[in-house]
Amino acid sequence: MLTKHTFLILVMVYINEVEKKATKGASYLNCFRGPNLRRTGIVCMVFIANATSHVVSGSLWQTLFMQGHISMRLQSILNWLLDGICLVTGFILILLLNRVDRKRFVSSCMCVVLVGQL
Repeated sequence: MLTKHTFLILVMVYINEVEKKATKGASYLNCFRGPNLRRTGIVCMVFIANATSHVVSGSLWQTLFMQGHISMRLQSILNWLLDGICLVTGFILILLLNRVDRKRFVSSCMCVVLVGQL
């Protein structure tokens, strides 16, 4: 009798074999051919927009508040508030993504991010 863990290991081994057969002869250059070129372009543009939008450093509001000589209690409250706004905005965008044409939605979001950088 198979245990749950043994079954999961057998499934992983099977999936690895299927993927080896499916990707036989494939290379990284395939990312730049056919329909994969479009997907590669979208991923690269989203990565560039994310990297240049100050998402990583912009979420560290404490640094900005410390430079403004704001009290620690108010810094904590503002930090939670702004992180909450970012979280709610992310949820709204995810809900909109299922209702709007994805290509137009992603393009418009990238334009907003790029304009915000100016």
